[in-house]
Amino acid sequence: MFQALTSKHRLGGNPSYLPQLAAPDGPSTAGGKQALQHVSLIPEGGGDTIVIGSANTVEKRAELRSYRHVARTYSQRWRGAGLPFEQDQYDDLLNQIQAFFSSQSFGVTLLDVAEDDERPATRRSGGRSFVVPAVVAVAALAGLASYFLR
Repeated sequence: MFQALTSKHRLGGNPSYLPQLAAPDGPSTAGGKQALQHVSLIPEGGGDTIVIGSANTVEKRAELRSYRHVARTYSQRWRGAGLPFEQDQYDDLLNQIQAFFSSQSFGVTLLDVAEDDERPATRRSGGRSFVVPAVVAVAALAGLASYFLR
């Protein structure tokens, strides 16, 4: 289904990059150990693959990387080189991929990099949120600390 949705979407010029969701090695995920499938851009005619995300089919989660995140990683790997495609092309593809995973009931996380920071920032859409349990845990710890300090 992924290939059918994205097969006509090419990025860049020479070479063109085609999106691909890596297929599992076999019919089983070995209890979830092989559940991670990479989302990549594969250059036509061969060359270096650009990983733009991953999907965990057991946990029904997908992580996708923003253009800025992919550009920063690519630049670090290739000593300052820019991506061989434009941001608007990438953003259109990313929206398609995000819609695909959402339609398959995956929680989708977009990994981004702040403009003034090297660390990745995360934005979630759909699926379960991990922020609420963290807030509850912090509140519970604060309550316990307050109780024991009295």
